[in-house]
Amino acid sequence: MGLTIRKIIVSGLITSFMLCGLFTLGVSAEKIVLRYADTPYAKPIMEYQENWIKAFEARYPNIDIRIDRIAFAEFQEKYLIQAAAHALPDLIYLQGPWMRRWIKAGYIVDLMPYVRENEALANLDDYFSLALKLYRYKDGLYGLPMDTGPAGPMYYNVDLFKEAGLESPKKSWTYEGEFLDAAKKLTKDTSGDGITNQWGMGSIYSYDTLNRGGVAWDFAGTFLMPFGGRFVNDDETECLITEPGSIKALKFWIGLIHNYHVAPPLEISQGLEGKVFQLGRSGMGYGASWTIPVLSRFREKMGLNYDVMHVPEGPAGRFVGIMGSCFAITRDSKYPEETWRFLRFYMSDIGLAGWALAGAGSRARKSALNVWENMIDYPKHRSIFRETLEEYGVYGKPLGPSAGEVNKVASEVLEMAFLGKMSIEEAARKIKQMVDPVLAEYAE
Repeated sequence: MGLTIRKIIVSGLITSFMLCGLFTLGVSAEKIVLRYADTPYAKPIMEYQENWIKAFEARYPNIDIRIDRIAFAEFQEKYLIQAAAHALPDLIYLQGPWMRRWIKAGYIVDLMPYVRENEALANLDDYFSLALKLYRYKDGLYGLPMDTGPAGPMYYNVDLFKEAGLESPKKSWTYEGEFLDAAKKLTKDTSGDGITNQWGMGSIYSYDTLNRGGVAWDFAGTFLMPFGGRFVNDDETECLITEPGSIKALKFWIGLIHNYHVAPPLEISQGLEGKVFQLGRSGMGYGASWTIPVLSRFREKMGLNYDVMHVPEGPAGRFVGIMGSCFAITRDSKYPEETWRFLRFYMSDIGLAGWALAGAGSRARKSALNVWENMIDYPKHRSIFRETLEEYGVYGKPLGPSAGEVNKVASEVLEMAFLGKMSIEEAARKIKQMVDPVLAEYAE
């Protein structure tokens, strides 16, 4: 869908909000300012956010919304400092892995009392159950999810598949079967100089996760669980990276680089900034539902002809890591009722549909994702994201307060294994040796 048409549709959604009277609460004469903390997004998404906020302010002229945008890498640290000083904004963006820490510290409030006041307006049934799960704790709900989506080997290059004489990937594929066979056929020396310059699988965990700060949620959900592995146990008190299933998984993924030679060495992947698939240098690639805007830019500029694929099945089943983010009301808000009014509007079905059409496709509401699926024309099999959420998406652990530190120390060791400078078994033992004390420190 062209950018101009998309802007017209988004503008129409904002106008429909202004006309339909979704929110009928009375307006106070008192002029108030709500502080709202968020991260930067792509320009079309931020433009949509700002227009949607203006629409809210036009309907409630006594409320001003002030946005504070902080880079993702610095975001949590900045606001944890504010939390310690009881100076948090009214509304705050939070990513899924941060939630347990914020909930247990009492920095954000339970939204269920607001939901119960008018369940029809909150309409939690319209959210994917998996999306809400991340923000539930005991009987409470501590955030309304904005997005939720899968991350894994989700994309394939249509043209490279045709050139290799391969049919499109099928849902019945297995990692050790059709996936690996296709990866071998797609790996080539296209220039004839004896050096591989096209791979079956592009930048995998070796770049995308290591360089994002560690062994994150997608490590367990996407890479370990299909082979029967896990990173930590259910209560996050013990590292399970040395268990047979986890070792089997590491051998498969690292083996794509060093044994089968169907994925680029870490040095090449890093040199290409993880864009092996985007640059048309691999037949399949690791990605997430929210990377479609990036891939689409490569399609427009370089002719990347890509589509979505189901993740293959491993010996232990089909799994893919799911993650998302939410907005929460902080305990420091002086205007919780007005903040709830804005939050409910911001995460409404019409609101999130506009977010989706602005380029953020992985919406947490079923209706918003449906609008996105019906209004865009590429990629062809975009409905797979919905099927993933409904069928085999999982939250990989750790997700508790230890996650940040655990991920950091583990990634430093795992990188050595991906570089081939440490055996998988040795790396796993060292990771467990380093992670178990961290888990014990944060244990309840």
